[in-house]
Amino acid sequence: MMDEQDVINQSTADGQEVVDHSSAHLSTDVLSPEDNPDYDVAQWMKEQMAKEIARLKTQGATVIPMTVKNTGVVKGGGKKAPLINRVEVDTGFDFDKVKQIMLSDPIPSPKEGFSYVNVLLFTDKPVPLILPYLFDSRKNRNSLSEWVFINNKLIQSRHRVNNFSTV
Repeated sequence: MMDEQDVINQSTADGQEVVDHSSAHLSTDVLSPEDNPDYDVAQWMKEQMAKEIARLKTQGATVIPMTVKNTGVVKGGGKKAPLINRVEVDTGFDFDKVKQIMLSDPIPSPKEGFSYVNVLLFTDKPVPLILPYLFDSRKNRNSLSEWVFINNKLIQSRHRVNNFSTV
């Protein structure tokens, strides 16, 4: 698991351009396969997250699963700026409380050219949050170091990962 250290967070105003919706819609309870072309991918993502939750449980860890409503990639300022991973989460949680982010190692997904990671969000509470994330692994600029999390109140929280460590 890659450990993201030195997280900087700050609330940001909307207005950045979303350039790519890289994740399957995860609200499979609401949408049928006919309404969601990525239904099978969304189901696969839920299975991957469930496997990670079960694995963590065998190690004595508890996590709170979060439902992702939508994702996208936002262009950062400038030609060489990293891409920003934008995640809308079905919660009222204040993502400004996140102190540390950990990512699992990426694995190939059934969606061609995309990879999957589990995202663990740590606060000052003992139980972290977990959410699934699918990203276009063909985009070399996406280092998974820039994040914007958006809750149901449309409050955005920006996070930057300054370095990665292997755990």
